[in-house]
Amino acid sequence: MNLKRFFLAFLTFSFFCPICLFSQEANSSSQNSNEEINQENSEIEIATENLQSPEDESQDLEDNKGKFKLFNRDFTLSLENKIYSSPEDFRDFIHATNFFIELTPGFYINPYKNELHSGPSAPIYPFSLGFTWPNYTFLAIQPTFTYFSMYHLWYDGNVYPAEIENRTVTTYSIMMDIPAVLSVYMGKNRFQLKAGIAGLFRIASLANGVSESDSGYTGSAGEDLKEINKWFWQKLNFLYISNGFSWLREITGTLKGGSILNVYFPIGSLLDQRAFLGTIISFGFKISL
Repeated sequence: MNLKRFFLAFLTFSFFCPICLFSQEANSSSQNSNEEINQENSEIEIATENLQSPEDESQDLEDNKGKFKLFNRDFTLSLENKIYSSPEDFRDFIHATNFFIELTPGFYINPYKNELHSGPSAPIYPFSLGFTWPNYTFLAIQPTFTYFSMYHLWYDGNVYPAEIENRTVTTYSIMMDIPAVLSVYMGKNRFQLKAGIAGLFRIASLANGVSESDSGYTGSAGEDLKEINKWFWQKLNFLYISNGFSWLREITGTLKGGSILNVYFPIGSLLDQRAFLGTIISFGFKISL
């Protein structure tokens, strides 16, 4: 009887012990599996948090657009061109306009000084007023009005710059230039490249101390004066190809200052094979308001 009970107890233990061990191992495996799943879910959540929506990526790209480093300094290059299709797109004309003045001493080129009785390339002192419209865009127009005066004389069918002792007339000149301008912004700096067609409108009068009866190439200074004023409007002598480059640096919120180089090629001289007679080269200061 005791042996029988012992045998039954042994069978019972032998049957249930593997089941308990298997159950414990299964629970342990399940727990480990759950921990692995939870860890994977945590990693997925972290990765999901780091992911950005297309809108966020687009916004980041937009925010960083045109930004770069140079010599450990941050710069922004803006090539955006705002299009104004109607007056309602901006507050008013003045708000979209940038006014400026230029003081640009230069030279009126004369390549024939040694062959004629004319003077060398004459120094001139242009003063310019203008505006850029629309402002802060990649492409704009820049109407500019420039005034300067100088001495001229008449010789062998052409008008040449004259030295003060050989002058016949004083010429008063207004140049109207309406170039297209490309602007690039780099931080507080603004670089502009312009090109277009300009008109040089000139009128001459006898210089101080010269009378009509004084001697001239045509016989008298009065006749030379007439020929000079006619020449200004002949053979496209009033048209110029304008080119220029400027750099502006922001001084205050609206005030900017810098330098500018202007070069004007006379279309009449180029077509009439008079070399670069009348070419104007000037360099000076530009102040933008």
